Amino acid sequence: MQTLNPFFFRRLRLLCFIGALLSTAFFLLAGCRSHPSDADNSPSAIPTFIDITMSTNQPGNFISLSPDGTRLASLRSSRLTIYDTKTGKILSQAGNVPSDNNIDYITLEFSVDNIKILLSSSGYHSFSQGNSSLVFDISKDSATQLVAIAAGKARLYDDGSKIIAMSRMSSTTDILSIYSTANGSVIKELYPPFSYHFDSLGGNFGLIKDEDAIIFPKQSAKWSDGDYNYVWSVSIDTFVRKFSTVDTSLFPTYRFSVSADGLVAASGSPYYGLYGLWAFYDTKTGQQIGSRINIVSKTWGFHPPFILTKNFVYVADLINDSSAIKIIKLLDGTSTVLTMPSSNYLPSITASRDGRYVAGAVDNIVRIWKLY
Repeated sequence: MQTLNPFFFRRLRLLCFIGALLSTAFFLLAGCRSHPSDADNSPSAIPTFIDITMSTNQPGNFISLSPDGTRLASLRSSRLTIYDTKTGKILSQAGNVPSDNNIDYITLEFSVDNIKILLSSSGYHSFSQGNSSLVFDISKDSATQLVAIAAGKARLYDDGSKIIAMSRMSSTTDILSIYSTANGSVIKELYPPFSYHFDSLGGNFGLIKDEDAIIFPKQSAKWSDGDYNYVWSVSIDTFVRKFSTVDTSLFPTYRFSVSADGLVAASGSPYYGLYGLWAFYDTKTGQQIGSRINIVSKTWGFHPPFILTKNFVYVADLINDSSAIKIIKLLDGTSTVLTMPSSNYLPSITASRDGRYVAGAVDNIVRIWKLY
């Protein structure tokens, strides 16, 4: 009978032990890697950030991150500034941005190549000034205004070649127009059936960019029948699909919001200082994402108190009398809080499309986080 050398067993045990150590190390290293392609990346335990200090003599601050998060736009008073989010370096500027007492440029939107940016008003005022939507070339140190268009609530196409905006609005007829960003000419007019609705009056809509379609809230003939979200084709100016929102017989949909890419829509009914139940929907399927989320509105006005991306909602908040950004996961409602520099004011907030970068502005400080 063949026998085994006893040293063989010793060597075997040693090899097994070394193999176990290597397997554990590989597992830990694999677990520590970031995976940018994951659909629902959550903020890391200690996200990194930089602070950018701005001039203190310019009131107000609208901010926006580019789709890839590498650029941040700031509009303070009449000055537009573009920053590098890694270094804080100023990349482009434009002074004396046209404005008047009726215009707030609440939309700042980059093209995906970061060469153009859109500034657009809310659209609730007269468009007679002719500067409700502006497009700038920001590829050089000195930003150049390309067009000024008398239309509001605009959305910029990803390639920067055109915008879609509300060109006329009334209680009976709303017209969307598509404009060239090269010369401001009208390419096409659309006639979607907007409702006389608290938040769609004036045509509140989102652009589903990979589909070239818009989405907007549509109120039923009877208030008690609830609301729908309509998807309307831009290319052929016709109805595509609709889906019902939450039961609005108790919570009428006074507010509507859409992510920058148009893939997620939100419906809710917040009031200042009160609860607001928000439901979030996949705009392709109409399926609700997770459960309704209670977001307390701490701001006045027509606009939702948050920024929306595919997987998260970002809320400007005051926690223990300090400025903060609350990040809520749509799927399960879990949340993370990012703390702003000490202030008693709500921050202006923005997020990149993939949620990798988040920024908040309060007083004269903009804080930019890289979350994963």
